Amino acid sequence: WILRFVLLVLLAVFSAVQVFASMGGMPFEIASKITGPRQAALGGTGVALQGDYSSVSWNPALLDNINESELAAVHEFLFDDVFYDSLSFVYPAGRNGGFGISAGYINYGSVEVTGQEGEAEGTENYSDIIISAGYGRALFYGVKGGITLKTVNKIMGNVSYTGFNADIGFFRTAGEIADFGIMARNILPL
Repeated sequence: WILRFVLLVLLAVFSAVQVFASMGGMPFEIASKITGPRQAALGGTGVALQGDYSSVSWNPALLDNINESELAAVHEFLFDDVFYDSLSFVYPAGRNGGFGISAGYINYGSVEVTGQEGEAEGTENYSDIIISAGYGRALFYGVKGGITLKTVNKIMGNVSYTGFNADIGFFRTAGEIADFGIMARNILPL
């Protein structure tokens, strides 16, 4: 009963953290970008899918399930001149869990810039860059936990803004019956 109580408290805490993070949130769209074809096919879910290169973004606790190193490169056309590129690498560390790093880039293309009176002043390029590093490992009673730290840079013409954030996740399998995952994304309202 103690384990059930602890898991219930964790669920309540992380639900509240997710609501809090969503209210303030980061103005960086790339921090919430769906990565991985399996997660995209499932409508943006994936906190309990067995680990692969996208675990850095979806649930860092799943990095403990990595059995072999993986390197993935993605190029995705979104619309018009907008595209997304990413490079991810995950590494199993045996009893010490698993590590992963990921870098992503969204190019929003050229945007027309106007002055206060509506006159054209030229164009500027807008883009976002995200760099993430994650770690996951077994904690207790079959529960795995993980954390991803990330830095995001938004570039708007000659101006750039930098933000930092983190994701935290937990995972537990119930054998052949089901897998359970919970994750709080962008928990730091920075």
